Amino acid sequence: MGTDTNTSKLGFIHDPVGTHTYRSIAVDELRRVCDAAMPSMPYEEIRSLVVDDNILGKSTQSSRKKTLRILRELYALRPEVPIYSALRLFWGHDVREQPLLALLCACARDPVLRESAAVVLKWPMESALPKDSLEDALKAAYPGRYSPDVIQRMTRNLLSSWTQSGHLSGHSVKIRGRAFSGPASTAYALFLAYLSGMRGNALLDTLWVAILDAPPEEIRQYAFEASRQAWIRYGNAGGIVDVSFDDILPRVGIS
Repeated sequence: MGTDTNTSKLGFIHDPVGTHTYRSIAVDELRRVCDAAMPSMPYEEIRSLVVDDNILGKSTQSSRKKTLRILRELYALRPEVPIYSALRLFWGHDVREQPLLALLCACARDPVLRESAAVVLKWPMESALPKDSLEDALKAAYPGRYSPDVIQRMTRNLLSSWTQSGHLSGHSVKIRGRAFSGPASTAYALFLAYLSGMRGNALLDTLWVAILDAPPEEIRQYAFEASRQAWIRYGNAGGIVDVSFDDILPRVGIS
């Protein structure tokens, strides 16, 4: 990933703020916000929809504010933040891709979720993922930072997030499955890789593309479809990948 300073301006977060200590990626709540708020709506108006108008149907004002904080931490909810603007650009293409779009954005915003990806994405398909594997990874990544109780709580919420995205299934036992990806999530993954500083073939060898959970030939096909949507410009000649984002950059506030 590019320097922390540069990517932070784009919406990436590099120091954990603890979101997964108390909640998962909240795909259903994000969907309701996106249904109610235009992509260009300022954060202050989104806040009013959630807290004052209670579009999420929470029983208390404190729960409305807490949910808003979670959504703000994971998705920014500000049109001037490029990774949120890009999320909204792709959001309406296919409802089946929305969980993966949410997971991609949340990974950019939550280092703990990114850390858990190393365990989840490499786990064998159709195999049970034990909680201990994830707990051990978090302890190794953040030695002494979190108590055992917090690690356990984070693990439960992380498993829920990866279940919402489609990478896992099941309740008490989590089974590694395959998430649903497509042209919108592929364009977003490549864009996040681009914002992280990757270019050319290196765009494909990133966490963001690994999250798509798709074989290389499908990713290439989705990228071609994304280029037909005028989201990206994609070419692949002799194994040399050329991807540009000239059509997206001005639409998300990057000159």
